[in-house]
Amino acid sequence: MESESCFYGELCDETSVIPLVALDKHHRDTLDVYLKKKTQVTIKNCQIASNKTTGRPQVIIKSYTVLEAANCKDQTLHILDPNTIGSPITSIKELHTIEEYGRLTLQVAVIKVDESRRVSTGKVKQELTVADETDNTILTLWEQDIDMLENGKSYQLNRVQMHTYSGKYII
Repeated sequence: MESESCFYGELCDETSVIPLVALDKHHRDTLDVYLKKKTQVTIKNCQIASNKTTGRPQVIIKSYTVLEAANCKDQTLHILDPNTIGSPITSIKELHTIEEYGRLTLQVAVIKVDESRRVSTGKVKQELTVADETDNTILTLWEQDIDMLENGKSYQLNRVQMHTYSGKYII
């Protein structure tokens, strides 16, 4: 996913995946070229910080960060295209087969969008009802993701996290 001012993606090596955010146009353009060429990359002088919403670590590419095509001897991370990341598509009816907080890919249509609201922790969230041909469920968007999905449109959601709340499956 890409916005006017940031590049959002994920990095991976043989063992794990970590979110990546580039905050300036130069690095966004460079990462876009590396992504298109499927180039392995070495990243120097980046920042690792906790995502304010998820609490999980993410790589922050700052203006002083150095991005280089990787030397084969380097420990490298591959830039993953966010549009191709994910597992096989899971139907909403199959959510009960997914491990709590497991990652999955869904192909859904947004059928209802609630107003965003501040919760007791001070964070802002928005709940949407999404459906596929098998069932419907609630999708919760937090902070920076609010208003990204539109009512009546269909989306493929890659690497979303599922959990249960009050006996309901929530993504």
